[in-house]
Amino acid sequence: MEMLISVEPLAMGQAAERTCQIPQLVVWGDNIALDPLGRWPKIRAEAERYTEAVSANSGQVEVLDLPQLGHSGNTHLPMLDRNSEQVARLILDWMKRQEGRTS
Repeated sequence: MEMLISVEPLAMGQAAERTCQIPQLVVWGDNIALDPLGRWPKIRAEAERYTEAVSANSGQVEVLDLPQLGHSGNTHLPMLDRNSEQVARLILDWMKRQEGRTS
């Protein structure tokens, strides 16, 4: 089964018909609003527009906001952070749920 997982993506592109048919997960860490140059809030806003477009076209997209889930201290590279195993577990659990939808 195809899946698209974006971890702190720099860009999401356009919600094309093909991408709307693939289950998608977007993962965000901490301190986006604290970016001194203001890049990350804009990047996240663009990603939110993308996820809204996917949803509006009957696509399946889920957003994991790590701080909202109680996982704080994540950088732009959560796979290198101290809680990387917890973040990986969240992603793997999502993947298992997607596989379960097709069986």
